[in-house]
Amino acid sequence: MAIQVSYTDSFGGTHSAAYVRVCAVRLHTTSSLTSPNATSVASIAELTDQVVVSIELYHDAAARSTSDSSARKEVIAQLDYVVSASDIATFFADSVLDDTGKSPLKQAYAYIKTQRENTSNQAGHTLNLTTGTTDV
Repeated sequence: MAIQVSYTDSFGGTHSAAYVRVCAVRLHTTSSLTSPNATSVASIAELTDQVVVSIELYHDAAARSTSDSSARKEVIAQLDYVVSASDIATFFADSVLDDTGKSPLKQAYAYIKTQRENTSNQAGHTLNLTTGTTDV
């Protein structure tokens, strides 16, 4: 599974048939603690779900080579997307992932296809994943 899209890197180079591949989906829960005081210990104040989707961009299909790992080239960029709470509810909630045919990886692709820019703020690049062709 991959997305083909035009990508302009931070050096101004255009990769008109760049391939985007999800390389990691990190789902975890963080907690915040109340402050301990003289009469009580810290306790969990709030649990928060967090999701980060990491993608790799390759120059083209040949550079991404899935059939021969020795032919695979270096990535031209690796970007992280920190998923907002509302998008976690839409794409990664337990009720969504419980559906037949849904997985964190499939949902990661569904999520990144809605993104116009990345959240890691790499200066000077242009990437609009809403214009990409999927499953190429």
